[in-house]
Amino acid sequence: MTIKVRHFLLLVTIILCSCGQKASNPTNTDTDPSSLPDSVKLQLYYDRTDKFEYINGYEYDKSVLAKTEENRDTIKLLNFIKANYGSIEGDNSDFAFTPEIILNSTYGIDFNGDSLLDIFYDGPSGGEPNITEIFLNKGDHYEKVFSENQDISKADFSNNKLNSFILMDPGCCADPEIIERYYSISYDDKKPTFRLDKTIGYLASTEKPQEVIPTPIEFTTAKDNVKLRAECYQLDNVETAIYGIHGNAIGTYNAGATGKALGLKKDKNEVWIYAIMDAENKIDSCDFPAFIEQPTALRGWLLKSDTDLK
Repeated sequence: MTIKVRHFLLLVTIILCSCGQKASNPTNTDTDPSSLPDSVKLQLYYDRTDKFEYINGYEYDKSVLAKTEENRDTIKLLNFIKANYGSIEGDNSDFAFTPEIILNSTYGIDFNGDSLLDIFYDGPSGGEPNITEIFLNKGDHYEKVFSENQDISKADFSNNKLNSFILMDPGCCADPEIIERYYSISYDDKKPTFRLDKTIGYLASTEKPQEVIPTPIEFTTAKDNVKLRAECYQLDNVETAIYGIHGNAIGTYNAGATGKALGLKKDKNEVWIYAIMDAENKIDSCDFPAFIEQPTALRGWLLKSDTDLK
């Protein structure tokens, strides 16, 4: 999320929360934090989080296919696009891209080891997201064997085959949700089968760990209502433009939820764990639809005292 977006959301949230509330001195340490007006709680929250160092973006390389393609034949690719244009855009009446334009998003790569150049299309869909489509070269025609929204950000091409790849959904506009979808491919006589192995979600404004744990440590939540957050700060029962009515909590877990600790941060008298929570856990109080539409592992921060880690 850009600084401009964060500041815009801060302004909107403070205006909404300050209506009808009396001014208060946020520096008064004698005041019970829970009794402060929401606008003051939010100001303290943003003052603190603006000093945090955030993870610098996400692992997202749109040049994977371009780097893999060898001996690019633009004439052959353009002929494919013109012959299969309806298959690329489907029934989308908003698809207004000419073959010459989408040529830049089309690549010829043999991905199943039969020495025939297959086609990868990773480009505009006509709607908000990009789309990735893979066409298998059958000799006398092409068969679409994969189609899913968003872009390939990493791929394993080895032993003359595509073995796995990651589709990255970076969200749109002010949407802070990021989703990584991990696919593997198996082959039966050169025919591919695509399998979604796991999905990982996190927010764009995720705080960077002070210390990375070399070997992730498994843990279990030790109580109910354990909150996973994007940064090491406790803000509850306040409506924000990003998190809805849940303060700064991505979601909550009950006792027995499992995860792996990836990093640590000490803040005042608290120790925080940067973790990835297992997809099998039930997550509650979550207003992020991309995180709950299917079993998704989530990255974020939680208090060490809320876990069984010593």
